[in-house]
Amino acid sequence: MKMGLRELTMVLILWGSCCLFAGGNGVLVLHFYKKSCPSAEMPVKEEMKRNMLSDISSAAAILRLDFHDCQVDGCDGSILLGNSNGITTETLSDKNFGIRKVDIINEIKSSLETICPETVSCADFIQLAARDAVYLSGGPYIEVLTGRRDAVSGKKERADNQLPTYDISVSEFTGFSFRRTLVWKMELHSWVHNLY
Repeated sequence: MKMGLRELTMVLILWGSCCLFAGGNGVLVLHFYKKSCPSAEMPVKEEMKRNMLSDISSAAAILRLDFHDCQVDGCDGSILLGNSNGITTETLSDKNFGIRKVDIINEIKSSLETICPETVSCADFIQLAARDAVYLSGGPYIEVLTGRRDAVSGKKERADNQLPTYDISVSEFTGFSFRRTLVWKMELHSWVHNLY
């Protein structure tokens, strides 16, 4: 799917600003993994390309997953955390209903663990996958700052409180009080729904 000028502008604003939000107090720089895992971005791009060839809606699904991860306490990979020790995690929030293509993220993680075990954060490769989803959909290629740290916990209650409802109107959406985000995140979320 090719993007129009409005969509391209929103994506440029997203990637120009989005990567300033570090989850888990990471220090964000270009090519954070340059020494520890020089080819870190390649498996992300290859998995996204492979998945988008078989299902073009993968782009929208990954962008939505990225939005939902970043919306709850910043871009920290917490959306990927499972339930343990009696803690109910973000994925069980009704507001995360319909999150899909997590299998792509799992494939990316598996590929990265093969070449650079325990090196690249989930928070970073979610961002890289979203960047590649935009690029492979006909949008611009934008450098992503990396160096995020993964969350060690997530809570359903935080997702319930920090994510908008699925039936929110445009006027409510623009007035929604997003913590740690800007209006461009709301515009991106609207754009993602147009990709479906």
